[in-house]
Amino acid sequence: MNAIAIASNQFPPFPSEYLPGYIARLFNLLASNNTKQFFSFNSSGTIGKTDVLVPKVALNFAYLDGALNGGGAFLASHQNARFWRGFINEDHFKRSLGTIKASRKSTKRLFDGEEGMASLKPLKWCEECHVEDEDALGVGIWRSIHQVPTVQRCPIHQCYLKQINLKSPETLLDYPVINGSVIERSIDVYKGHTLEQLDSWSGTIMSRPSEDTRDWLEGVKSDMSQALHLDLRKASSRNPRLNRDWRDYLAGNDWLNLPDIKTEQVLRTSNRFTPASLLSGKTSNTHPVIFMLLMNFAKEYSNFRVQF
Repeated sequence: MNAIAIASNQFPPFPSEYLPGYIARLFNLLASNNTKQFFSFNSSGTIGKTDVLVPKVALNFAYLDGALNGGGAFLASHQNARFWRGFINEDHFKRSLGTIKASRKSTKRLFDGEEGMASLKPLKWCEECHVEDEDALGVGIWRSIHQVPTVQRCPIHQCYLKQINLKSPETLLDYPVINGSVIERSIDVYKGHTLEQLDSWSGTIMSRPSEDTRDWLEGVKSDMSQALHLDLRKASSRNPRLNRDWRDYLAGNDWLNLPDIKTEQVLRTSNRFTPASLLSGKTSNTHPVIFMLLMNFAKEYSNFRVQF
């Protein structure tokens, strides 16, 4: 068994602890002075970036034993799998996982569009949870549920979260727990109408199994296509006016246009993210955040109504 797997059995993560945060805490707990040796399970040899939905280090850690289906429960508990797994075809997930695990230089991501969404995923924490964790665990941990990009309130206490943006070359190894340095650097999480709506939808999605989300998505795609007057059965379902209005919606979205965010430009300039492309049955992975933005656009643009 991998040495890191042995260590994780001796010092398992706390319930609901964010997986990359736990890995960083385990690294510090073991007082490891050899980063490459510790992260030998990760193809990059480092903890890497954690500004995507499912960081490479989390996938590689969850499937340390090589069993493709062995890490599902781990990802559900510590990497918010219920939020994102229903948006990705299982065969595509397995193929992507194999690519990520096999290649040190792989830049493969599970979801299209993540290359421009890093700033939408700061590290977040709840002041109430922090007090409870320090009392119960003796340490302030990063909680998995707070790291969902669209979550702005703590699902337990309903208070707004705090956030910290890591600056290069900082990584979670520098902040394995929520300590005084994190608290001092933290700011209020972004608040806005769009994010309030996405936060609400995210909570519903995370309350049920991924299989239910996949079934629900099929119905939502069909309802949205009808509301937006898109006939996806045709070889070409281009709608220049709809695409222009969608891009205008993205350009006017405060959340996507904070000073350090380039998300809006990525979404606006690629044909992969037009309404027709996102609703196409050919899509094997649909980024949850991008899809929910399209849901919100369709709700404001047409008679589309979201039903769960």
